[in-house]
Amino acid sequence: MTVAVGCAVFMIVLGIVFSGRIGVILMPRVESDYAVATAALPFGSPSEDVIATRDQLTGSLQRIIEKNGGEQLVTDIFTHIDNNEVEVTAYLADADIRTLSTIALTKLWRKELPHYPILMLNPTSVSEKE
Repeated sequence: MTVAVGCAVFMIVLGIVFSGRIGVILMPRVESDYAVATAALPFGSPSEDVIATRDQLTGSLQRIIEKNGGEQLVTDIFTHIDNNEVEVTAYLADADIRTLSTIALTKLWRKELPHYPILMLNPTSVSEKE
């Protein structure tokens, strides 16, 4: 009898959970506070080309920032050059005050840039949904 009651309670609990009446969220989706663009030029590229690529990456980001809220969107920009690789990181404002999501910023950044077959834009976000 005890086993039967235990099985019945167990089945009722499973039924309630799987019916959707109890919402189970394992981990909330959290958007990243930064977006990164990395461009890798061919090995041995002149430093002028590397600097021009950095300027194109930061210039396109600056145009997006000016159109979409300024410091309410991006608080800081960090660039790093390592031989033939350029990395630009945009640190975004808090999610409560920013005017665009990280994914939306990354999509606009991709559209604003000239076509680079070797360019990686990484929104570093959990979800690709907007």
